[in-house]
Amino acid sequence: MKSIYILILVFIAYSFDVKANITIGTFGPPIDRVREKASETESTFALKPFIGLFYKYPAFFPWVYDFEIGYVFPQTSFENMNPETKNRKLFWELNSNYYWNKMFFGIIGISTVMTKVYGDGSSVKEGSNTYYYPSDEGQTSYNTILNLGLGYDYNQLIYGEFKTHVWQVLDSQSRAFSISLSLKYRVF
Repeated sequence: MKSIYILILVFIAYSFDVKANITIGTFGPPIDRVREKASETESTFALKPFIGLFYKYPAFFPWVYDFEIGYVFPQTSFENMNPETKNRKLFWELNSNYYWNKMFFGIIGISTVMTKVYGDGSSVKEGSNTYYYPSDEGQTSYNTILNLGLGYDYNQLIYGEFKTHVWQVLDSQSRAFSISLSLKYRVF
């Protein structure tokens, strides 16, 4: 049954002249967040590589709509209390691109980021006692994010994008910012 849905989706994509792209890039951690030991091992521009798929739909010039889904590779996270935790991110974005000319465009849109934080368990030594914590199933959070950015279109074949992501847009005390850089290649 899933293959039928995929086939229908591909048929719809071809019928609307949707262009598919492969995306690689880096999805940075939130800027100026308190992270234990972060200053020693991780910076705001830490390399957090991702891969993804990008679909471009030319609606009416100068507007082009795009959908992107990406996977950030798991790595040790210093965004949490315990430096032994790891996180895994999956994101999908819906953006509008406004072309100023044939090469440069502005980006505005929203995305949802699903973050799963998990660990292998650990032990804590307190005085003469040692406490063992079992590995957990992990916790998953979902965030809706505002995307703002700039892009470069090289001959409608290669795209470069710089985006700023605004987390917790409506909550001024919890608001955070992160950046991403991506290189996109049009396959068909």
